[in-house]
Amino acid sequence: MSRYTALAIVSFIVVAVGCASPQPVSWRPAPIPPRPTWERRSPAPTPEPQVPGDMAIHRRSEWANARPIVSLLDPMGTPTCITVHHEGNTAVAMSAPAVGGHLRAMRAHQIKTKASGGLGAGDIAYHFLIDPSGTVWEGRPMQYQGAHAGNSTANRANIGICLLGNFNQQHVPTAQTQSLQKLLTMLTQRYSIPSNRIHTHREVKRMFGLPPTQCPGTHLQAYMDQLRAHWRYANR
Repeated sequence: MSRYTALAIVSFIVVAVGCASPQPVSWRPAPIPPRPTWERRSPAPTPEPQVPGDMAIHRRSEWANARPIVSLLDPMGTPTCITVHHEGNTAVAMSAPAVGGHLRAMRAHQIKTKASGGLGAGDIAYHFLIDPSGTVWEGRPMQYQGAHAGNSTANRANIGICLLGNFNQQHVPTAQTQSLQKLLTMLTQRYSIPSNRIHTHREVKRMFGLPPTQCPGTHLQAYMDQLRAHWRYANR
């Protein structure tokens, strides 16, 4: 066989093999990623401030060893004002059990008859109390009118808040003023009470022509004056 004949045969075989049907394969090229978009998006709207929820408050059941004497209580109805007091006794930071014992002693004194030196009240006089560490305690249930402002007319629809301490003799701890401000904010927003309906005890006494008092003490009175002035300015 000549050299040229052999080359012709090999070329024929290569062409024949090259024309054979391709075998199926499983590989596929990766898809082309979509073209990125660069349009500018508007920022999400800033949410409106929410009305503050409930504060952390020690419930009455954590300290009281007796229920209110309902026969001596009047219903509160919807509160329309708030009165701020001090207890009138010098106070320092106490443990929670010590505060609970102090509140029980306050209640025991206030439910005594007037002839025995008490108030003749059906329960502790105030709806909320704030200890020197700033902890807020539930006092008289809100469904009942308080016994803190001077007489039944002054107490009507009036939330009573008492800070433990004597603020003629001591400055109000920052923890107490911070908790007082938060509590007032919560109550005024919940019951739609304007800032001009937040009073101190001495102011209520003057409003109703009752005997004067130094409550809530010089330093707490000054704080309340500043706080209400700030709120009035902010709400102009």
